[in-house]
Amino acid sequence: MSAVGYDRADQVTRSPYPAYIKAQLAFEDETVYTRFYGSDPDEVIDLIGKSVVIQATVDGNGRQTFLRSPSLSRITGRIDPVYVGAQGLVSGEVVESAVQSALKLGDALNAAANAIHSSQPAMEVLGRHGITPLPLLQGLHAPQSLALADLALRVAKECCINEVKAAARPSRIQLATPYNLDDALIKVVAEQPETLSESQRSALNVIRKACNSNRPAHILLNGDVGSGKTLVFLTALAAIARASGGKVAVLVPSDLVARQIYANAAKRFPDLFPCIVSGDPAVDAKQEQMAASSMFIGTQALLTRELPCLEALVVDEQHKLSVDQRGALLGLNTHVIEASATPIPRTLALALYDGWTYAVIKHSPVAKTIHSHVVNQDDRATISKMVMDHLGAGRKVVFLYPSVAGKGDGVIKKAEALGAHFPGKVAMLHGKLKPAEKIRALESFREGTCPIVVASTAIEVGVDVPDIGLMVVLGADRFGVSQLHQLRGRLVRNGGMGDFVMAAPSKIKAPTRKRLDAVAQHADGFSLAQRDLELRGFGELLGDAQVGDSTTLFKLNRLEPEDFLPR
Repeated sequence: MSAVGYDRADQVTRSPYPAYIKAQLAFEDETVYTRFYGSDPDEVIDLIGKSVVIQATVDGNGRQTFLRSPSLSRITGRIDPVYVGAQGLVSGEVVESAVQSALKLGDALNAAANAIHSSQPAMEVLGRHGITPLPLLQGLHAPQSLALADLALRVAKECCINEVKAAARPSRIQLATPYNLDDALIKVVAEQPETLSESQRSALNVIRKACNSNRPAHILLNGDVGSGKTLVFLTALAAIARASGGKVAVLVPSDLVARQIYANAAKRFPDLFPCIVSGDPAVDAKQEQMAASSMFIGTQALLTRELPCLEALVVDEQHKLSVDQRGALLGLNTHVIEASATPIPRTLALALYDGWTYAVIKHSPVAKTIHSHVVNQDDRATISKMVMDHLGAGRKVVFLYPSVAGKGDGVIKKAEALGAHFPGKVAMLHGKLKPAEKIRALESFREGTCPIVVASTAIEVGVDVPDIGLMVVLGADRFGVSQLHQLRGRLVRNGGMGDFVMAAPSKIKAPTRKRLDAVAQHADGFSLAQRDLELRGFGELLGDAQVGDSTTLFKLNRLEPEDFLPR
């Protein structure tokens, strides 16, 4: 009915390059308004008095109807699929052009049908729906009816979901375990000086059943920081080593963690001659010690040693190690236990799809309450009050920074500044310190000589100081969900009340805000990991990506975590 150009100030303009064109249309008995952006004014004006087809989202305020994001469409007399492409990779127009070109080639549809035929997961879905590959492809790209188009879209998505689930299932050779774990595990549990909690026993029972099955077990051991995961997986490893007479190993992300787990294992299981490999020549086992040992504990330095075929491997805090690192030590029949408080989306997805065995330690052995806060990092008054309250109550305080020597916000500079306010009371801990320096700093903090520590993420795992009451994470927007939850787990290890402060700039992106809010709202690791899965995607299960989308037969089919999470 009319078309008028407007400039950026929403003023009528006759410029040939308006910001947008406001068009008034008549649809049946109603007047409809819309705006065209980036269109040629003459072409739109030329449409006045003519019938047009417009693709848009319909919106309204009760008095007027508007068309959002309109585009002029050609009238074909057919049902035309709309290709939206993949954001940042390929446009819908390019996909549509490629599809139309392919459809003109005589063998294109048959070649695509053969690709579907070769996928067993896809053919399982097609069989359930009574459809073959060729009609499926025609329903996607040249549908004869809306019902067939809808069916084709649903079947294609189900194919992708089934393909992902199939990839998650165990792929290593199914060999019967040549030993039974029961007697060895009962004996190891009885030897421990403490009584395992019901939740720890339940997790061990899941591990026992998986290792006694007719295939190499792949187990996700999930439990919050402080729930006793280390005791569970060391007990399981000791039982496997004794029952099989073979070798077992623990792969960890840092030398501090390796030292602590080694000390624990050496005290509990001297008959297995545990040895450590952390890259530090002062403490690392020699080759002859490794030959006599049945239990290896180490960092990525383990990957540089010649190890015998392992009966079992524990990957502790698996979110800190890559897929390749976690798989480099596996033999065809190695049992794998991946332990984490908040597993990465890819790992959680694999466990949820029943590809892995899921063992959970649901309860902490001590009662503790940690209040989590998201604050503006410039709100020094709030942070200072919390510091003084916790120090006054005899609890320790951690300030954590994302960098060691950043511009004004690194560990070194902040430790110096804080030390001026609390002379002789501030320790510094970061990854660039020598191992002996780390140990001295940690001991002064643990003993209370220095009740404040300024640290990098070196404190994230393996730092077992029971009376930390407050942790302030500066630049929290630069940390992931697993890191933040792991850091929070350092608080009040012996029980009680603690505060976890995530300090971030006032202006952060919406996804970052959602991530921080998720940590604040979810106290247990499993529910937080599920929320992380929803926020980030579940990873490329057919490849090595930890987050994002999953590559499947139908490349542009958008899969969401909701397609897999339990309902």
